[in-house]
Amino acid sequence: MTFRTHAVRSAAVMLLGIISCGRGGHLFGPDILRLEPATVALAPGKSQQFVAIGTNAHPVWSVGSAENGIISASGLYEAPFNLPLERNMTLHADPGGRTAEITLLDLAPDPRDCCGDTQDQLPARGDTLIVDAAPEALIKVPPVYPDIARESGVEGTVHVGVLVCRNGLVYATAIAPGRSIPMLDDAAVAAVRKWLFKPARAGGRSVAVWITIPIRFTLH
Repeated sequence: MTFRTHAVRSAAVMLLGIISCGRGGHLFGPDILRLEPATVALAPGKSQQFVAIGTNAHPVWSVGSAENGIISASGLYEAPFNLPLERNMTLHADPGGRTAEITLLDLAPDPRDCCGDTQDQLPARGDTLIVDAAPEALIKVPPVYPDIARESGVEGTVHVGVLVCRNGLVYATAIAPGRSIPMLDDAAVAAVRKWLFKPARAGGRSVAVWITIPIRFTLH
């Protein structure tokens, strides 16, 4: 066998190996064939486990911003409690670009989906709850300055009360008494509803709790 023939055969074997890995092996990452379920409709705050079907399928999941809910590394999706403007969204699993479609139903959220395991009911505004760790903002969405407020020269800080659920999503909001700026309130609330938190902890478990967040609007 000449060196040239040996080189050609080696190249052919390498090419076959690459093709094999591309179709069913692991050279280019997991081969995700499909997601199950492919479509799902959920009420606000409800959960759905998604599964990637394929060879060595360990996908990275994404569903856009926290406004669209959250999904864990294992594929457990939790819908937001506050419905976004667009109630139809796409869940992505990469590599491979496989998708599933999620529709959020226009229903009232179930408070039990927000409560911690040790809570019989959601705390009311003003309730005192002793926690080991307060909620910590993981994703902050800045407010959109309303044109009418900007044109009128209105600025200041709106204090928004936020009920953060055991999963870190926002269940409810309320403007703190005496902390309202009418031209800015809606923008402040709309922004905070898109935030995602590391939830409060009490007795080693995640719990729902109210906190107050100052949202600053400045023209300079």
